[in-house]
Amino acid sequence: MGTVGLWFARSQDGVALRSLPEGVSAQEVQGVPVFIVRHNRQVEAFLDSAQHLANEQLWWCPIEEVFVSPFHGELFDAQGHALAGPAFRNLDRVSVRVTVGDAVVVDPFTVQKGAPRNAEESSVDAAVMGAYRSWSERSAGEPTTFCQRRVMGAGNPHS
Repeated sequence: MGTVGLWFARSQDGVALRSLPEGVSAQEVQGVPVFIVRHNRQVEAFLDSAQHLANEQLWWCPIEEVFVSPFHGELFDAQGHALAGPAFRNLDRVSVRVTVGDAVVVDPFTVQKGAPRNAEESSVDAAVMGAYRSWSERSAGEPTTFCQRRVMGAGNPHS
């Protein structure tokens, strides 16, 4: 994890908003792995965990702009909506607030369970879903991106 994660772990006051990268970043907050998603002053955080197996972490795939489970092909969009695989609900969120002084405070122990899965609410691009389905079903030949190769590596995160 990066320096930002260390700041979260040591400070109850949070970190400066400007120190968080735009987009998605993997962080560790008070020993809990999370994904921080930042768009300007809007910040949200998801637990870095597949829902049905303990200790199964997710990956952020920046080209496809999805979170994916390398073992079971669970797929979530950048807003945490469940799209594919055995996920029965959206990603779990943790408490985040941006203070008046632009400090970001994340509480990884205040968890809001993800809503039940609803494929229609997803904002993921249909082309991304089509590409994911084709390679996840192993019908489209060799994968072309890092995330595709890792997910198709026979469920082995070290392949």
